[in-house]
Amino acid sequence: MKYLKISLFLLIIGVIIYSCDKVDPPYIIEQGGDDTTACPVPEFPDTFYVKKVLLEEFTGHKCPNCPEGSLVANQLREKYNGQLILMSIHAGTFADPSASGPYSYDFRTIAGDILNDEFQVWGYPTAMINRIEISQGNWVMLSTQWEPTIDGIIGDDPLLGMQIINEFELTTRKLCIHVKTKYLEDFNQDIMLSIYIIEDNIINWQKNDNSDLGPVPDWEFYSHNHVLRDAVNTAWGDVLSNGFMPKDTSIIKTYEYYLNTEWNYENCAIVAFTYNADTKEIIQAEENHVE
Repeated sequence: MKYLKISLFLLIIGVIIYSCDKVDPPYIIEQGGDDTTACPVPEFPDTFYVKKVLLEEFTGHKCPNCPEGSLVANQLREKYNGQLILMSIHAGTFADPSASGPYSYDFRTIAGDILNDEFQVWGYPTAMINRIEISQGNWVMLSTQWEPTIDGIIGDDPLLGMQIINEFELTTRKLCIHVKTKYLEDFNQDIMLSIYIIEDNIINWQKNDNSDLGPVPDWEFYSHNHVLRDAVNTAWGDVLSNGFMPKDTSIIKTYEYYLNTEWNYENCAIVAFTYNADTKEIIQAEENHVE
């Protein structure tokens, strides 16, 4: 009987040790881009994930054809009913501010200039769709190519799910950005996470050559939308994961950011997306307003 009790005790201990060592998914890995004590991680609600696509439009306030490109992008956004996310990147010569006058304002950003150079943007307006390399060394395309390219990928099942929770303090303008990424399939890639800030409804001058859209050649009260304002975690983002990640793994990353006082927080949103570190192709994207 004594030996039976000892054997039973050792069996129980073994089960406890095994149970403590083994962790089955789903599980959360919390990683902070900044000090997470300043931005406690909230509880994310359960949700249903769908494939979302990012259209990055390259534009400029002195580009007379660019209002037409923005019109096409907005029409596509309506067509895809929340599955298409837009970002307008002001870069290149058409985005250079004048020394004085109505076009002296500057929408350029460090991140936008980096993207413009890296992806060898050759015209305006053009856009990248999920940063797909459509031919050798070419990622950008004319507006006539946007819709068929989106049609080819938007119906795919999502491989990653993303959620964003923003917490904004008006008095200090501190913004806590929480991004959750869930692996909906086993992954064996190096995955990056980028987080950008965009702003809508910035009223300022725009060159225009289409009188059907608005005043020509100068549109004084033009509404600039989806304007890239900044990259929260640099132009290329942070490493989300390296190598194999099992299905149902979730990773939360939190960032503390102070919103520029010149930006209207009510018109600002966070755009977050994950992409393959080797190919730069975007896997999933998400957007959520600051408030």
